[in-house]
Amino acid sequence: MVLRGDGGGIQNRERPDPEADESRRGRDHRVPLEQGDMMKRTVVAFAFSLLLSGSLAGCVQDRVATKPEVDAKHTLGKALLAQGDKQAALRTLLEALESDPENEKLHDTIGIAYADLGQMEKAESHLRRALQIKPDFSDATNHLGLVYYRQGKVGQAIEMFTRAGDDFMYQRRFDAYNNLGNVYFFLGQHQKALEAYRKSLQVFPQYTPAYENMGMTYEALRDWDSAIEAYRSSIQHDPNYPLSYLRLANLFLKFKRYDDARELVLKAMEVDKNGEFKADAKRLLDQCERRG
Repeated sequence: MVLRGDGGGIQNRERPDPEADESRRGRDHRVPLEQGDMMKRTVVAFAFSLLLSGSLAGCVQDRVATKPEVDAKHTLGKALLAQGDKQAALRTLLEALESDPENEKLHDTIGIAYADLGQMEKAESHLRRALQIKPDFSDATNHLGLVYYRQGKVGQAIEMFTRAGDDFMYQRRFDAYNNLGNVYFFLGQHQKALEAYRKSLQVFPQYTPAYENMGMTYEALRDWDSAIEAYRSSIQHDPNYPLSYLRLANLFLKFKRYDDARELVLKAMEVDKNGEFKADAKRLLDQCERRG
């Protein structure tokens, strides 16, 4: 369970980690900007072509960039960030900011970049600036919550996630509520965590991370039937994500349901195209063979 901002990945861990951030659709809670590989390459190529066309238009030094050029640099910076080239992304975004210092979206993305680099004070500064420019900018509010969480400022993180989740105009309210639930889980306040996950699912009933995180919370409460139901709901809504199968398989192993566990592990291995959870799957499969 990890905190996420824009959509990024899930880590194979049992508790939310302040230092973690996500690569899977809808998961994580890690501050990445997810794009498909083909889309990333297309965006980079398109943005770069715009930058080239802008530079060829004239040779005047210290020329103020036009809005299309700023937007192109912003797009390029986000694409570089999604590809993991954080330093290049940051340089590009800061160049754009020089031409448009009051652009709240640039400050937000720069905050994400600094957070990915572990520079939390700079991340906080830019995200706070984004909210000074546009106080109702709930993306920045959610992202600031992530930064506060990673800084150990749990109370402020809860405030930010709650504010973003309660903004009915915010399209990713479900994300903020899921983050809020993860903070409460980390604090051991499991009922509050469940309440936040339920709010996430009220906004977006197909949001699989909330189901999976509910499953982990029910396990912590030793409510096994509810945990199984939550994991099955996660699988139902996202049958191509291996970790949900593995979590349910691990739970079945506790109750000596070896055949069911083995079937789930094999399914996880089938859908794990990149082998991200290969080691976990092999470990569980070995346990099934030894015990069953």
